[in-house]
Amino acid sequence: MARRLVVLRMAVVLLLAVAVVLSNVASTAMASSSLPTSGGGGGGGGGEQEAPSPPSPSEGGDDGDDKEQQEQEMDKEKQKQKEKERQVAAQKAAQEEKAAQQELLKYAQAKHLVASTKGSGSYKGIAREFLDGHNQLRARYGVAPVKWDRKLARQARRWSNTRRKDCQLKHSGDKGQSVFRSHDDWNATATDAIQEWSKEEAVYDKQREKCLGGRTYMECGHFALMVTKRTAKVGCARAECYQGGVFITCNYAAAADTGTKDKKKSSSK
Repeated sequence: MARRLVVLRMAVVLLLAVAVVLSNVASTAMASSSLPTSGGGGGGGGGEQEAPSPPSPSEGGDDGDDKEQQEQEMDKEKQKQKEKERQVAAQKAAQEEKAAQQELLKYAQAKHLVASTKGSGSYKGIAREFLDGHNQLRARYGVAPVKWDRKLARQARRWSNTRRKDCQLKHSGDKGQSVFRSHDDWNATATDAIQEWSKEEAVYDKQREKCLGGRTYMECGHFALMVTKRTAKVGCARAECYQGGVFITCNYAAAADTGTKDKKKSSSK
């Protein structure tokens, strides 16, 4: 009986020891599961650090918005710069025109001349005068009337103004162009230029739309441009030269392309 009690006591002690061991193992496992996985903690050794997470969509959107805002600001700056350049160019053109007017007035006072346009070169109804003069000739030749073209007129204006200083009878290099120059005073009109160019009708072949007798195009080219079927648009301008005289330019074009290469040096006065 005493032996059984001893064995029973030993079994109880053994069970208690096993229970203690199991309890310690469970506590260790719980403690290890609560440790951080990153090695970048306080006093630990230099373990691997966890890579940073990618930015959220909202963070990436902020960068995109900033870039777009910068591009918009750059566009605004470019627009401001272009506007400033346009203003500078306009001021320069105004100064040049003012100087031209002063030069013209000096000549007028010295020669006792009067410029009816006050140096602008243009007068009321001048576009209609150019257009009617051309279409009256075209009606006589049985071809469709031409239309006034503002772009061609602006090109003609620029070239006529360019020639104000020396008033030399030169072409700008544009295809389909006629030029006219008068001398001394500022009385020459759009009609005067058309009448001068019309003198070439005597050597113009209507059927072939070429000059008669093997003559070069420069001998009838002014008149040809006014009445040829290929011409559909016209734009002209008049300028008064500083030292007297009037310079007139007319540019011509077809609905697409005239195909006319005006390489002549005009003999108009």
